[in-house]
Order: sequence, then structure tokens, then C-alpha cells
Amino acid sequence: MMHDRQVFENPFAFDPERYLKDGKIDRSVPDAEFAAFGHGRRICPGRQFSHDGLFLIAASILSVFSVSAPKDEAGNPVFPKLEIKSPSVAKPLPFKCDITLRPGREALLGD
Repeated sequence: MMHDRQVFENPFAFDPERYLKDGKIDRSVPDAEFAAFGHGRRICPGRQFSHDGLFLIAASILSVFSVSAPKDEAGNPVFPKLEIKSPSVAKPLPFKCDITLRPGREALLGD
């Protein structure tokens, strides 16, 4: 549903503005959570747990590490292209990035 070209003009492009109309949330656009967690009586009871868990994982990683685009020979950042292999399972293909420890965060990692 979220990759249907009849619903979204360019479904595989990163375009958060597709959910806005005149600067406000467009309620006529299908909600991605509906596709992921269901609706009504059959809605997933663990959806908040899933959201909170993913948020905590991302926050924990980003509090200790800096994630940035790798640099080319001239020192310019090289941003990955968004490539998706299968439209049925939307996940990015492997890409390169630089992950470095934030200064002063060694103590948080322990031994």
C-alpha cells in the first residue's frame, strides 16, 4: 500500500512532505502505522512497546557514537544513494558510513 504509485507519485523517494498539505498534516494520506500494526480490534497490542524500544535503541547508540557520511579523497562527504532491492520489503541496501565514539563517552561503554 505504501509503495503504490496510484497513492504516492514517487513511492520510493524520501519525501516527508507527502504527508503535509498547506503545512499541516494531511489526514487523507494513508497512515504507515495502519499497514504495520493493523487497525481496530485487531491492532497490535505491542505497538507502543515497539516504538519505545526502537527509540531507546536509537537514542542509546546516538548518545555514544557519531554516525556520519564517509569522506572522499578531497574530504567531501559521500552520501549514500537510496537503493531498495525489493519493493515488498523496504529496507536500504548496505551502505558505508563512519561511526566514531563521541568524546568523553568511553566511560559509558564500560570494559
